[in-house]
Amino acid sequence: IRQTPMFTILGLIFVAGAIFFSSLIVLGLRYTWIMIVAHLFEASAYFSAAYGLLRYMFHDRYLTKDELFAAGAVFTLLAWGFAFLYSICQLWVPYSFSDPDLKAYQPWLDLLFLSFSVQSATGLSDVMPVSPVARMLAIIQMFVGVMYLALIVSRLIALQYISHLPKQTHIQHKHRKPEE
Repeated sequence: IRQTPMFTILGLIFVAGAIFFSSLIVLGLRYTWIMIVAHLFEASAYFSAAYGLLRYMFHDRYLTKDELFAAGAVFTLLAWGFAFLYSICQLWVPYSFSDPDLKAYQPWLDLLFLSFSVQSATGLSDVMPVSPVARMLAIIQMFVGVMYLALIVSRLIALQYISHLPKQTHIQHKHRKPEE
């Protein structure tokens, strides 16, 4: 993640903002706007880390164990980031999610479960997005989840293919001119 100084600085700003505003909440300042800003910084920190790991995975030319671990880590970071967006959504629009208890605000664990259910396309959650904003977030996460899996599977297969190319063929591809 630290390969690019700009993204490191940006990520640290997101983390610092998340720590600062979360500390305000812990100290008893439970204003809605503070909670929204805290969750926005937290979601940004997770998405920033996911982007950094994606850049790292696409920078490598050979498949190693760290690409496999990074693939799982990015999936998890995306799901946590969207869970924070769901939390912002319900703070902004109460009753954005329905469940059997019909609560205005869903517990964090339920939002995290919803996020992983939507992203993995398992559909196991009993919490459903009902407000237009919540449904749009769910649609975006569904798209991101499906595209992420397609992108990563194709990338990992390509890296595995490159590692099994015969040495001579690999060298020829490496030194080939663009017009060939």
